[in-house]
Amino acid sequence: MKKLVLASAMALASISLVSAPTLRAQGSDQITIQNPAEFNAYQQATSQTDPTAKAKALEDFLTAYPQSVVKKNVLDDLMDTYQQSGKIDEELSAASRILQIDPNYMKAIYSGASALRQVIRRFAVTPPRSLRRALHCQSQPTPPMKIGRS
Repeated sequence: MKKLVLASAMALASISLVSAPTLRAQGSDQITIQNPAEFNAYQQATSQTDPTAKAKALEDFLTAYPQSVVKKNVLDDLMDTYQQSGKIDEELSAASRILQIDPNYMKAIYSGASALRQVIRRFAVTPPRSLRRALHCQSQPTPPMKIGRS
């Protein structure tokens, strides 16, 4: 299972390296916020330096302006902020929300896979008792089934 997750993460990493110039070129399009209040809220949220304050400000922006033209950018910034502060669950949530908007966004795919790998590692070190039991049951051989007439 670990090998599969690591192989998937490595494949996603290599794909993102190849696609990086395309992503930058797509991100260079200029987006204009028409509403002055929305623009001010966006500026205030993105200019925060403290990761905790920035995450809260970005979440507040998304709550206040759920259909904003910069929603993807805000979620991307939020994903980066959670990654910097080590909040894996929130990073995974932000990556998932970006993928609902743009299912082909490689940065979110890679970040989500990376966060998921860290969660799996966390459980691989000390799996819960129920998981140990389930893994133990799977390692027991199952008796062969007879097919056909006896």
